[in-house]
Amino acid sequence: MNKYFHAARHSMASLLGWFRLRSGEPQFARELLRRRWRYFARRQFDPGFVTPDGFVLPTPDSLVGYWSMFVERELYCKDWVAALQAAPQPLVVDVGANAGLFSHLAFCLNPRAEIVAFEPLPMMVEHINSLKQRNGMNLRCIPKAAGRAPGMAAMESPHGYDGTSRISVSAQPAGRTLQVEVTTLDRELAGRAVLVMKIDVEGFEEEVIGGAKETLSRTKFLILEAHDAPRREHLAGLLGPGWRWRRLGASDYLFARV
Repeated sequence: MNKYFHAARHSMASLLGWFRLRSGEPQFARELLRRRWRYFARRQFDPGFVTPDGFVLPTPDSLVGYWSMFVERELYCKDWVAALQAAPQPLVVDVGANAGLFSHLAFCLNPRAEIVAFEPLPMMVEHINSLKQRNGMNLRCIPKAAGRAPGMAAMESPHGYDGTSRISVSAQPAGRTLQVEVTTLDRELAGRAVLVMKIDVEGFEEEVIGGAKETLSRTKFLILEAHDAPRREHLAGLLGPGWRWRRLGASDYLFARV
């Protein structure tokens, strides 16, 4: 996608989303915009801001992510959103949940949803469990990474919380690391049908998919991150036939069962 076209599209989504938010929550819209401006202009962030829908913003990444998901609606697509809203008790799986923003989005779209979140970072596990208690979500947080096989792995986590945290795929992990437990989706979700799954694992997608063959065969919608066309084609090849894809945002794709 042409970078100028993407910048224009991104700016328009941001502008329209903010005015939509302001029409319903004017005070919150102004405060969210102010905090976003302070972070990008001055790199200042005050944790603990609570949104009207009950999400506490604990990190700068969560502020950026909330704006993307709830203001710009970057991941929205009527196919998966309508299916989620219409289902009586759908199963939603959030792999690489971080602060739980996608889990929260699924809950806001359908409070009856059963949500299973995979997140190995202790700080984020605590935040997700607090979110569950505060909003009464039907959510189970599995404090493990998802991979190809059960075991242990080194997680590169420069700040202990943000989106750059990832399972190391090299013999020499970079920066601050911690050992985390790894499980597989097939092991944790045996026999379960999944309506929507989001995988955001910073380059570890091959390993997650490798341990989720059976689960993915029972998954209707899958949201994956891919920063360029070759990466998207590579992931599509790993998934195999039976999927169609469409672009959701700058680097996210929706794969749907044909």
